[in-house]
Amino acid sequence: MRVWARRGSRPRGVRQTEYEWCYVLTAACPGSGQAVGLVMPRLDVPTINRFLRELSGRLAPGVHAVLIRDRAGFHTGEAVDVPPNVTIIELPPYAPELNPVEDL
Repeated sequence: MRVWARRGSRPRGVRQTEYEWCYVLTAACPGSGQAVGLVMPRLDVPTINRFLRELSGRLAPGVHAVLIRDRAGFHTGEAVDVPPNVTIIELPPYAPELNPVEDL
């Protein structure tokens, strides 16, 4: 960081040490181009459940969605409530290149 100061002085520089994060959850249909997404301030099991409910509610009657996801702790577990019109396929461990949405 550079600041203007008198020669020989040691000015104090303010640095940002705290950051705000956001998490993007998305599901996209490669055939139709339709997508559903949420931008959330945190990523946990309640957020995943909210996303799955939102996705399920936006599907047309008779449509079944298949999601590909990694095995992060907040994606898995008994507390994750997967709707009946959504199927989850888990990626093998250490395979982020198999999920192109990760390049967001």
